[in-house]
Amino acid sequence: MNKKSTIAFILSCFILLPLFFSTGLQVFQLYLKHRAEKRLEKESLVTISFPVQKIKWIEDGREIMVEGQMFDVKTYRIENGIFIGSGVYDEDETKAMELFKNFNEKEQNYLLIHLLLYSQLFVAVAFGIFLIVYNQSCRYRLYGIQTLPYPYAHPLVPPPRPLI
Repeated sequence: MNKKSTIAFILSCFILLPLFFSTGLQVFQLYLKHRAEKRLEKESLVTISFPVQKIKWIEDGREIMVEGQMFDVKTYRIENGIFIGSGVYDEDETKAMELFKNFNEKEQNYLLIHLLLYSQLFVAVAFGIFLIVYNQSCRYRLYGIQTLPYPYAHPLVPPPRPLI
């Protein structure tokens, strides 16, 4: 691979990094949903009853948060303002939600801005290092110091004569 294609490959990987992260997050969410469905089939179900005001739906008809714990719902009904549901508690997802509980949208934007600034800094430093290494490799060829040509060293047209 030559230098240009290597640099293009590295920069394209760096640009595609957020896409890989978002794809990984989507795959992880699909895994959690699939795992919840398997757990609802295999494990013994727990029946809970809480006032409707204490229930926070995370995913309609499938997942709720009750008193800070995630609960995967198999069946539910609401009678006289009381939520009665059967399902299983999801401790792993509860831990994951606790990690992201204080990570609100403002902090996400703040983190994203920092990541973008750091990525630009990284690209600028890497490009600077590349230029230094490339310039050093061009200077010391064969027998002497070879510098880059100065564009105005040999004018194509002579300078204008004074009008006297």
